[in-house]
Amino acid sequence: SAKTLLIRYLGMEDLEVAVAPEVRVTLKTLESLLDEVIVVAYGTAKKSQFTGSASTLDAEKLSKRVTTNVVNSLAGQMPGVQIRNVDGSPNSQSTMRIRGFTSLYAGNNPLIIVDGSPYTGNLSSINQQDIETFSILKDAAANSLYGSRAANGVVMITTKKGKKGEATVNVDAKIGVKNYSTIEYDVIRDPGQYYEAYYGGLYNYYYNRLGQSEATAAANANNMLLDRLRYNVFTIPDGEALIVNNKLNPKATLGRLMTGPDGSQYYLQPDDWRDDAYRQAMRRDYNANISGGDEKSSFYASLGYLDEEGVVKKSDYQRFTGRLKADYQVKKWLKVGGNVAYYSYKLQEPGSYDSGTFNSGNIFSFTSRLAPIYPLFIRDANKNILYDERGMRRYDYGDGKNGGNYRPVLGNANPLSDILLNETSINGSTFNVSGFADINFTDKLKLQINASSYTAEYRATDYTNPYYGQYANSNGIISKGHYRTNNYNYQQLLTYADQIDKHSFDVMIAHEYSDNNGYTLTGTKNTMFSGLVYELNHAVKVTNATSNATRYNVEGFFGRGQYNYDSKYFASLSFRRDGSSRFHPSNRLGNFWSAGAAWLLDKESFLKDVSWVNLLKLKASYGENGNDQIGDYRYTNLYEIVESSGSVGTPFQTKGNKNITWETNANFNVGVEFELFNSRLSGSLEYFNRTSYDLLFARPAPESSGYSSFYDNIGDLRNSGVEANLVGKVIDASDFQWLMNFNLTTVKNVMIKLPPERLKTPEKGFASGDKWISEGGSIYDYYLFKFAGINEYGESLYYKKIKDADGNVVGEETTTKPSEASNYSGIGRSIPDFYGGFGTSLTYKGFDVSVTFDYQVGGVVYDGSYASLMSSPVSSGGGYAIHKDVLQAWTPANTASRIPRYQDNESNSQTAASDRFLTDASYLNFQNINFGYTFPSKWTKKAGINSLRLYGTVENVTYWSKRKGLDPRQSYDGAVRDTNYGISRNITGGVQVTF
Repeated sequence: SAKTLLIRYLGMEDLEVAVAPEVRVTLKTLESLLDEVIVVAYGTAKKSQFTGSASTLDAEKLSKRVTTNVVNSLAGQMPGVQIRNVDGSPNSQSTMRIRGFTSLYAGNNPLIIVDGSPYTGNLSSINQQDIETFSILKDAAANSLYGSRAANGVVMITTKKGKKGEATVNVDAKIGVKNYSTIEYDVIRDPGQYYEAYYGGLYNYYYNRLGQSEATAAANANNMLLDRLRYNVFTIPDGEALIVNNKLNPKATLGRLMTGPDGSQYYLQPDDWRDDAYRQAMRRDYNANISGGDEKSSFYASLGYLDEEGVVKKSDYQRFTGRLKADYQVKKWLKVGGNVAYYSYKLQEPGSYDSGTFNSGNIFSFTSRLAPIYPLFIRDANKNILYDERGMRRYDYGDGKNGGNYRPVLGNANPLSDILLNETSINGSTFNVSGFADINFTDKLKLQINASSYTAEYRATDYTNPYYGQYANSNGIISKGHYRTNNYNYQQLLTYADQIDKHSFDVMIAHEYSDNNGYTLTGTKNTMFSGLVYELNHAVKVTNATSNATRYNVEGFFGRGQYNYDSKYFASLSFRRDGSSRFHPSNRLGNFWSAGAAWLLDKESFLKDVSWVNLLKLKASYGENGNDQIGDYRYTNLYEIVESSGSVGTPFQTKGNKNITWETNANFNVGVEFELFNSRLSGSLEYFNRTSYDLLFARPAPESSGYSSFYDNIGDLRNSGVEANLVGKVIDASDFQWLMNFNLTTVKNVMIKLPPERLKTPEKGFASGDKWISEGGSIYDYYLFKFAGINEYGESLYYKKIKDADGNVVGEETTTKPSEASNYSGIGRSIPDFYGGFGTSLTYKGFDVSVTFDYQVGGVVYDGSYASLMSSPVSSGGGYAIHKDVLQAWTPANTASRIPRYQDNESNSQTAASDRFLTDASYLNFQNINFGYTFPSKWTKKAGINSLRLYGTVENVTYWSKRKGLDPRQSYDGAVRDTNYGISRNITGGVQVTF
């Protein structure tokens, strides 16, 4: 008479199915029972028993992202983690901050551990397909065993290994297209409108400032317009002006015939430089791996090839990776294993864009900041693009050779031509090998010996052509550089674990030694024999030759004890004593420790029968970590070695201080983890408080001392905040699952102590660039003029502090002169109020789709790009792009505008660095959408295929910010630029096959 069957299995979710003559049942894992194992310092731990704070991302989630550097996949995926990506080049390097900013002058980068050993290489050298888990250790209980290097958190990367069972072959092949998708500022693109806007600024100066008549002001503005911009790309009747009644002459026609200095005729017409600069690029990524294992051994082998073009010519990246990982149970008491990884790459770069500065070698400077009136090519009288003797198109270098006079902005330069004629490339490889031996003296006592070696080297080439541009007279310049890094790490870990009744404990004592060596060799020569061979032997004049070597080592002795009572109460204690070569021998040793506890409330009798509570854990920890990221030899005086009248000279370079030692980061964490409603809702809520004591501070010194500053341990800095993480199974049916996830982090950054000499100002602090550092403020508080609006003449107003005889501020007034204005602190900070990410995934039978977002709310950035685009014409030149907002600027007929008047010779006063350009840093970034279909196994197995999935994905879908063109994702300190390598959208299709 029964109608249903109730099926139960240990570690699986209960399932009810209708009674039928034949029933096929698939059970789902109940994660809270199986208890996820996470990678922690020098081992693993069950998540429910872990007293620290960690976030993880597994291989399945990583497989849905198409990124070259795995760090880019983490944005918004883990609470407490901020990712910043300065540019969109194929080999771009992202940075990471974990729970705020722990240092002012020392490094803020986390320690990276790959398969148990410190890793100093480029993370893009690790094939994302080889990664099993990506874990972030965030509190002292999680990372204090790394001692002097763990103040900024620890990134744990574990690569895949073979699993027991029949060997499997996995193939993942994907191919896609990349398009330039950077959202640009809303600048004037029409040549005629640009001339009109520029003319307007000149006319306002002559008419409003100098009081000239309308006719005289118009004539002078027309003359100055062409004198400043140099190029006139419109043909107008003889004797007539380009601008008439503030508008382009209606008789003007686009394009103009000019006579060059060689007597030839050339045709001038403006080009959209972006059309030639950017292209649709291809990305090909092929990976295959074989894995398997039995009772005594396991192995994993993989090969990967990536060929990624940049959206700018000659910015390509090719990568080959290989990995072999195996272990073998030699004896019952002995297990050995090894992991070998090889990475080889070639990278091309399109000139000197990496600094993000506005310069003649930066192609993005031209495409984002050049006025829309300049030709890209040199054309003959018939409008045909000319070619040189090498068969290359002739590019306009703005040097007057086509009759266009000398371009006032970045003259004698054309980076679009240079990237074709010049060569900037890097060829490199890395070799990472590690091995281990596990010796079981008894079932309870175990010794693990680990050793690893990481070697990386690359050869850089920088060639500048002798044909065009500012270096044409050098007859070609060639620079070569060779760089090599060797890192060695040795570990010995002795552990003892036992259980007595309800008491379980394990103890570890260990030793670790890391040795890091770096070598560089560079040389530069000019006057080349040929531009076809990029080697020093093809040039004759040596202009530079350098080499150097560096060494850094850390040695530590450490131990850890963990206790567990009745699988309900957990405690951990760790201690490490480290020595670092970055400090004087008398100050190299430091002590670091942590203590943590956790309580599984769901195991208690008062919650045991509460069916909707599956897991409820309270945890707390406290400990201290160190930071030695200040570079080498800061503890001693350094001198330069220079040539002095034919002899060796040794001028003083930097002041050392033998008393400096680690910054110490005291880290407190308390939180709750939960799984509710049959694990349909899970998540965590944590509070953290991290205080950095004895900051490695650059203390100022009097000028008479011969140096400006020296390092000392003084100053305290605190980061505190809250993390929240939620995962919900909205629908969890047999054929249809819908999951949603959301995380949020707040960070409050406060400087709580400064050196006494930094407190002598009335504001009790000091300026650092455009930031003000003070006790009670953050390290990213802005220090700028305070904009007071505009006066009845459309001029910018700034506040000026009124001080008494003792220097105390007693009031304020306004001024139109930046030279009289005062800087103000506390007018905004770049640290957001909160940040995080969210996403959702749906599966229906074989179909799946997922989307991910990251966001930031609050904080401000200084939009310097917008300020530059709003600058008025100045007497020093012209030819820069103009933002469309200047068309809405104040005029006598538009006095309601909040934009100052656009008038010549007022660039400094109208657009001085003030809080006028502090812009909301909030953004929403649509990172990724992934969709796929997995064919039913009953179909694929007939062809000998265990699994077959077709998928498509889009990376960098789009983003939204306060102003079109503004990208707050570039930096932590609010410095954003539009002259970086732009972000590209990647549309990819692929297939995953398992045999």
